[in-house]
Amino acid sequence: MEVQQLVSLKQQPQFIDLRSIILSLFPDLRDLTSSVNENILNMNVRKELFDIAKSLFSNNRRTVMRLAREYFVDETHAMYFMEYVYKFRKALSNLIFAPNYLGIVLHATQRRRGHEVTRIRKILCYWNQ
Repeated sequence: MEVQQLVSLKQQPQFIDLRSIILSLFPDLRDLTSSVNENILNMNVRKELFDIAKSLFSNNRRTVMRLAREYFVDETHAMYFMEYVYKFRKALSNLIFAPNYLGIVLHATQRRRGHEVTRIRKILCYWNQ
């Protein structure tokens, strides 16, 4: 598991509740949220982590790169995100949110001789203090 830290240039952290995150990223899950515990849906998550997760659904590479440069510790971490996460975002299988943590799981398979073979399996973690 690889861990990277996000550093926001803003002084005061901003938070967004998990319900808003789910409905923003996956509007089709509106009916499903009624079966989830209210305490979980009301959990506040750092907005920077939401912005990073949301960027995985954007096709505007330039905007995502600008966001990565703003939120990650340095240029190296921003480039790592672009090359090893954003580039393979089509293999996104899970997003894990906590107040100061974002987990991104990439998983892709392909068929070889009739058998499914794992091609990508990567767990990346980002946190913000």
